[in-house]
Amino acid sequence: MLEFKSYDEIDVGESPIVVLGCGHFFTGETLDGLVGMTEVYTTDNEGEFNGLADGLAMVDKVPFCPDCKRPIRQFATRRYNRVINRAVLDETSKRFITKGREDLEDLEKRLAAVENTLDSTRLNLNSIAEPEAIDTIPQRRYSDAFILSKTAKALQHSMDVAHQPMKKLLDVILTRQRSVHPGPLTSQLNKLSLAPGLPAFDKRITLGAWLVQIKVQEIALRDMFSVTRDSALIPTPWGSPHQHTVLFLRDCEALIAQAREAFLSRIAIAAILSFAKVSQQLSPIPSFSLQLLFVLTLPNYRLEAWYCHTHPGITTDTATDRPDRALFVRELLTTALEMCDKLPVEQTLALRKSVEAIMRLYEGPRYEIVTPEELAAIKTAMFAIGECGMPMEVAPCPECGAPVGGRSHQLVEGASRATNME
Repeated sequence: MLEFKSYDEIDVGESPIVVLGCGHFFTGETLDGLVGMTEVYTTDNEGEFNGLADGLAMVDKVPFCPDCKRPIRQFATRRYNRVINRAVLDETSKRFITKGREDLEDLEKRLAAVENTLDSTRLNLNSIAEPEAIDTIPQRRYSDAFILSKTAKALQHSMDVAHQPMKKLLDVILTRQRSVHPGPLTSQLNKLSLAPGLPAFDKRITLGAWLVQIKVQEIALRDMFSVTRDSALIPTPWGSPHQHTVLFLRDCEALIAQAREAFLSRIAIAAILSFAKVSQQLSPIPSFSLQLLFVLTLPNYRLEAWYCHTHPGITTDTATDRPDRALFVRELLTTALEMCDKLPVEQTLALRKSVEAIMRLYEGPRYEIVTPEELAAIKTAMFAIGECGMPMEVAPCPECGAPVGGRSHQLVEGASRATNME
């Protein structure tokens, strides 16, 4: 076809004829270029095939007959079996990846819904006083988060290397070769593995699913710290909140390391943010409970000491290597900003703002100039209280102007005493 010759002009010895399953036939030189033989095999200076190519790119489509456009069937033409098999495998891999991406997008939507639900219902928990109702808070409040975490873990497992089409095909080949060629050849076949240069199609999806698990746990932990003073006593669906917090931070570190190794900067930045947000909840001394207060009053009041207390059987190398957890978080946040600088601005604008906001929380005490207008508003809102803690005078609210405080140990209408401040 490409030579524009009739078949009586072609030397079959030099250019053999290839008959396809559909009945059409062409010269080998014509079909070799159309089906993409050079994507699978390497050639020498004379154009002869001399080895297998390390093709990293996927084949666009399954080879087809140039005349009737029907796909060339597997094993109908042995010359193109490897090309056809690779095209079929690549097509399967594309569907595998597409399905994984769709599942990951669905998980991210469910994650946003879980976060919105927890934020919108947090104030309603203040009215719960019955012990029976409090005991059922974790099962009712965090059930969706727990289910989402399990679903994300299942997606991560299903997209792992062991479940990729390429790995399954390799396992079948090795099993067949061992049965046909037992003995010394088996030891050689055991060394076969996927080429390290092949793109890891599952990395973005598996690490993305892992990030969803991290975010679900982060949202649940931060919600428990915010929902009530005694949130440390409320068991989570994942176990003890103290133990899980430390394990959560370890998982974050592992995800950050793997994401950076795979050059997935956005996943690494998001994991750093989750690590910093949960660590920040542990920085101030909370008045949660006697149990948590005992943990926080261990030597040096450090998360490492907490880790040693809750994990006595696990090595403490991490604790000794990082004597200051806040300093380690600041280093991570600095690394996140450096990664933002290497990505397009429009893709990391929201992440950069989040990182900068968290960094300000870890800068420690700072002083800001107070304008005369702000000082005047503060003074007008101040009122005296007696020894009993009840107000002695009325002051206007600087925001709405409503009266606050009271007179003669009596609160104004609509005001209430803040008992949790004592």
